[in-house]
Amino acid sequence: MPDYTELRPMSIGEILERSLRLYRYNFMTFFGIILVVNVILFVVQQPMIYMQHVIFRGEAVHDEFGIAFMAYSSVFALLAVIAGIVAGGALTLAVSERFLDRQAGVASSYRRIKDRLPALIGTAILVGLIIVVGFLLCIIPGIYFYFSFILSAIVVVLERKGPRAAMSRSRELMRVKTERGFFTLRSNSAKALVILLIIFALATVVNTVSAIPQLLVAALYDAAGPDAGRFMYVMGLISGAINTVLESAVAPVYTLPIVLLYYDIRIRFEGYDLEMLSQSLEGDGPEGAGEDV
Repeated sequence: MPDYTELRPMSIGEILERSLRLYRYNFMTFFGIILVVNVILFVVQQPMIYMQHVIFRGEAVHDEFGIAFMAYSSVFALLAVIAGIVAGGALTLAVSERFLDRQAGVASSYRRIKDRLPALIGTAILVGLIIVVGFLLCIIPGIYFYFSFILSAIVVVLERKGPRAAMSRSRELMRVKTERGFFTLRSNSAKALVILLIIFALATVVNTVSAIPQLLVAALYDAAGPDAGRFMYVMGLISGAINTVLESAVAPVYTLPIVLLYYDIRIRFEGYDLEMLSQSLEGDGPEGAGEDV
């Protein structure tokens, strides 16, 4: 049994440590799940990149071209959001399975969450709207809603609940705390906050590194002479491919600790052991076949 599968209460440090071990021992699976979606998006994005290239070169374009560019960009943005939700669901399932010392693969993870996609998309829409409204109401409500519903997508996948039931369940789990106060040191919200701050710091580093190829392209632009436009297009493709691989490698690190936080709460306050969790995950998906709305 791998050393990251022991089911016991975890501190913030242990959640992060075990997340890194999960990542290390299952890198190719987690990487592959994200890479599949990112490669598809990279390919679908190329017509939009070419349109940008045409505009950048200052070539005369008709109004229809601009309309087509805006329409394609809008469709791509929507596709990217949906793809992110799908990949997040598949990754959540794979992380859960490996944490419970069960087999997980790229194809099987996507296959097993396909019936959860409507619920995942619906949950993302509802949570997003509530958080936006909360932030419009003096920010504090938005922060509260964000932490209350942070486990909603995980619940949709692992407990097979519908959007409203998943949001209610997430709020129930996040309310559980060992000390008084919403942001006490040992509260689930405090754990989530620390984890998110660390993830934000990591994301900042990754974004800085991923910007290096683009900065190099910009630095070499003046030296390209008459072929500068073509040079920028080709180098943009190369830097985009590099960023696709880099982002696919790092993205699982953002999901891992939140999934482990979910299990920490359930282990700590619902008394789950390995046998109970394994039994609840039998069949096509975790937590049985029931689906609440």
